[in-house]
Amino acid sequence: MKNKNSEDEVREYLETVYPDAATRRIALSIFAEAVVEANRYGRDKWVVSLDELLRLDVGHYIVCTLWQPGVWLSLDYAVLRDPLHNPTLDQLKGWGWTPDDPGHPGAYLYYKDRGRKEILSINGNYQITRNHDQNWPHIRRLFNDFLYKAIYYGQKMDKRTPGKHAPGVLQYIRNELGVHVPDPIFGFKTG
Repeated sequence: MKNKNSEDEVREYLETVYPDAATRRIALSIFAEAVVEANRYGRDKWVVSLDELLRLDVGHYIVCTLWQPGVWLSLDYAVLRDPLHNPTLDQLKGWGWTPDDPGHPGAYLYYKDRGRKEILSINGNYQITRNHDQNWPHIRRLFNDFLYKAIYYGQKMDKRTPGKHAPGVLQYIRNELGVHVPDPIFGFKTG
């Protein structure tokens, strides 16, 4: 992206990724909700970037990426540890792991905690389908649970990450969805 402040470049990118306006609106709403949720834990804990992909980083982790055919998300690993209180992977309709694409290597199946010993997340792609209203509430809860863990138990944000922030994305969301999404503040110690 040439200009991180350009709403027009953000619009062009998202219209390319999600040609269908309804799917684009849902994906953008998921992203906006994630920004608001991450911000609950601190304006210095997250950043929005748009280089090759539109992403939300929370702490050291990429937690949400807008790309076809859905939205890539990190969910709380508890979904695998506690099937009595959480939906099973089979019940999370529309969500699942997508192995590395030969053209996009380096995807992460999971993220680990600050000490790099415990698994905190399981990562995968959420397919936006006509059953979004039934599927999303289960996935949203596990996604929000991971956002909390990423901040309180996860690895701290790299000191270079704030330099990737793309304010044009947040302005585009405000104008496109008519919702308030906050701006981050980067006067903090990282690393």
